[in-house]
Amino acid sequence: MSLFELGWLLSGSQKKKDVPVPVTVTAEDYEAWLNHLAKRHPLSRKPGLSIKDEYEQFVTARARNRPVAPPNDQLA
Repeated sequence: MSLFELGWLLSGSQKKKDVPVPVTVTAEDYEAWLNHLAKRHPLSRKPGLSIKDEYEQFVTARARNRPVAPPNDQLA
């Protein structure tokens, strides 16, 4: 068995790295984040999770839930 095949067969046990998805943040997203911070319970954060990490999770979740706009050429 070659090294490639061996690595390929055994790669299932290794944890795959999460690739960050590029997300466009709008002013509406930022306002929703500020609203979220103002209304959440201070102890609701996961231990060890920074505000920056929490913000990235929040924005990514909003981007996933945002409806997909049709391409510009199909609007007419």
